[in-house]
Amino acid sequence: IPNSVTSIGEQAFQNCTALESVTMGAALETINASAFSNCSALKNVVIPDGVKTIGNQAFNNCSALKNLVIPNSVTSIGNSFKNCSGLESVKLSENLKTIGDGAFYNCSSLASIEIPNSVTSIGSEAFYECKALESVTIGEGIKTLPNSVFFGCSMLKNVVVPNTVTEIKGNVFQGCSSLTSATIGSGVQKIGGSLFNGCSKLTDVYCLATTLPATHDDVFNKYAYGNDKYIGNMTLYVPAEALNIYKSTAPWCDFGTIKALGEDTAI
Repeated sequence: IPNSVTSIGEQAFQNCTALESVTMGAALETINASAFSNCSALKNVVIPDGVKTIGNQAFNNCSALKNLVIPNSVTSIGNSFKNCSGLESVKLSENLKTIGDGAFYNCSSLASIEIPNSVTSIGSEAFYECKALESVTIGEGIKTLPNSVFFGCSMLKNVVVPNTVTEIKGNVFQGCSSLTSATIGSGVQKIGGSLFNGCSKLTDVYCLATTLPATHDDVFNKYAYGNDKYIGNMTLYVPAEALNIYKSTAPWCDFGTIKALGEDTAI
């Protein structure tokens, strides 16, 4: 694609199933919707510094794509990389502000992701069913974790929700069956339903909030997946000054053990 091109139009190379490599010109600013969707043989893409927006479905179903660097000029990505099942690594722009709904949906080979502090909005199901995802760093610019954002990330072992997050919506970590430890930041004020459903290995939950977050009725569904000891097998760690209120308030009081932070262990 020559240096004179500033925008790649919608569906420009859609369904070019034999396309293996793309070289983009230095003047490019916009990759529009579905520009390279269904290019199932595409292995190598270098997105030039200068691109600002990657549209919805721009690279959806590019199943051979393995590595991706999103340059620092990019401020927004849409539902852009859904079903890129071979994608193993992604380096996000340090100036990225928005990650769209389902942006990396079913990128089942993706091993880790670091969401920079510049990101202020992340869409529902952004990392849904990223089954190889073992490590997640959530940036401090995010205020809300949306519905099902990490649903089905079955290799994820530990997660820390930063203190800047104020709301965790429903099903955020549902089906994260390798998760053993989760930390809920001090700023969280509201938590939706089924937060940890299917997290069968989860043993330790750390809630740093001194004021109890408002919760959905089934936020810690103790009967999830038919296991009537589900929440009873977990230990909840909370600030010492709030220990008694957690112990006496549902659903927090359903945890098998509730301890003050710093007692026996530390995060």
